[in-house]
Amino acid sequence: MPKKIKVGILTNKTGAHVGAYLNALRDTEACESVVLADPDGHWVESARKVLGGKLKAVHRDTKLMLAKEKPTIAMVTMEAKIAPPIIDLALEAGCHVFAEKPACLRSEEISRRLRKKPTASTCI
Repeated sequence: MPKKIKVGILTNKTGAHVGAYLNALRDTEACESVVLADPDGHWVESARKVLGGKLKAVHRDTKLMLAKEKPTIAMVTMEAKIAPPIIDLALEAGCHVFAEKPACLRSEEISRRLRKKPTASTCI
């Protein structure tokens, strides 16, 4: 039986493609559960409606969510001007990271993170 994982969605009101991600996570058997970090609460109602019982927790504080929930993978869907520190938090929490593109405004922001050699992987 394939391993099932906990997925963290790190987003805010400007998050792109969140609806599509929610549908995909609902439908994939590999996703056991989803936790949401949404500081302004914009996606909470949609997540509850689409994911139903798969949505295990909602947090306004991303750092707290990562520490408490420990998702296997973090899907970062935010504007490039605010995503880099959130990607850092996810990597520091040991998550694999799937980030929207562009993940940063300047290439130095992301290349600096990749040079840190995190234990988790990043998919950008």
